[in-house]
Amino acid sequence: MAVQNDPVNYYDPAGAEAVPAGDAVCPVGAGEGLQYVACFIDVVPVGNFPSTSVVWMQTFLALQDKLQAQLAEAWRTLDKGCQEALSAHFNLSKVAASSADIVFYDTRDNRTAAFHTYDVSGDRDLAFPTLGQSVEGAVATVLWGRDDKISNKVALNGTFFTLTYTEQNLTLVHEALHVVSGMGDQALAEELGLGRYDRTVAGGHAASESIANWLTYGCKPVSSI
Repeated sequence: MAVQNDPVNYYDPAGAEAVPAGDAVCPVGAGEGLQYVACFIDVVPVGNFPSTSVVWMQTFLALQDKLQAQLAEAWRTLDKGCQEALSAHFNLSKVAASSADIVFYDTRDNRTAAFHTYDVSGDRDLAFPTLGQSVEGAVATVLWGRDDKISNKVALNGTFFTLTYTEQNLTLVHEALHVVSGMGDQALAEELGLGRYDRTVAGGHAASESIANWLTYGCKPVSSI
């Protein structure tokens, strides 16, 4: 039964529950396997979203639909050489299917950028406590979750939306590989045969760049790039 007979409320878009104002966590969707996003209630709701939050959630869900469709297309149209190279390391059918669980965050929105990474992914990273800080200086980044495991949450810098469609696709594939493999940049680069990298911030940046270049140039052996 919907709260206040309204099918949309801040805690549960299915309308079954309400929560008080303040920081909260709201599930996107209903039923089992909910994907959680951090939300902030601006004013005390009466069983439904404040109007500004309705717009925010609609925008958030529209982004998921758009990027999920784009990522699915990116897998379908991925360079044949990349498909062959990646299939030596991963089951691409499972990779594509698992990609459908990724949740994207557009940090161009100030409220989204201010979300705490812990509330979104469970990562207590004191160096990068917000989504905006976590993706600063990068086009996109996958968030670490609890117990030092990769989450299915991806933060996007505004730069992502200035890229060409092809560049966006390769970026989405890059982040999806992290999610489905559970590997950070250094481990993934090494798995793909792109060399070994120090377990430092600089090493992570170098590994990420190597993966991006490898995807861009058709996933050819390093010696031929």
